[in-house]
Amino acid sequence: MAEESVSLEGSKTDKLSMAVWRSMSLKWKIAAAFSAMILVLGLTVLVIVYALTGSALRKQIDARASAIASN
Repeated sequence: MAEESVSLEGSKTDKLSMAVWRSMSLKWKIAAAFSAMILVLGLTVLVIVYALTGSALRKQIDARASAIASN
């Protein structure tokens, strides 16, 4: 009984989101797609830069530690 009410509520939200998407003009759909693409690309670049910077800093710290230990 409870499962049926959940599925009905889910279909209502699906219908609502489809109605909102259909009511948007082509200009807004293109803008939304472009914005989403920029967001995904920005997050990807951020993760790559973070990983590369972290590994470069780790190498530098290891080199300094070995130089200090050898002296």
